[in-house]
Amino acid sequence: MKKIEIIELPKIYDPRGSLTVAEENTHIPFDIKRMEWIHLGAIQPETPIELGESPVMLIALAGEITIQVIDNQPSARTITLNHPNQALILKEGCRSRITHSTKHSLLLTIHEK
Repeated sequence: MKKIEIIELPKIYDPRGSLTVAEENTHIPFDIKRMEWIHLGAIQPETPIELGESPVMLIALAGEITIQVIDNQPSARTITLNHPNQALILKEGCRSRITHSTKHSLLLTIHEK
């Protein structure tokens, strides 16, 4: 079983702009228990922000956010989120932290627990 998964969420195109859709148990592979929006300033690698428990889905709604995932592998994996229709799913047992973000980044966290 994969502990990390990156998925593309469906996008509805319109001349006025795009709309991304994320529905629990359809696009999100679990029941939603809690959602949080985290407004980030510019974060530098020397001052990371630890994220909460997993399972969780992370979506960068604005800006560019770099996530370091520690899942008991020999080395940590680094993933950059910068599209609102791209989601990072961290399964049970994954620790993660934000190591970099651009000014005025907005991260949506969707929690199973």
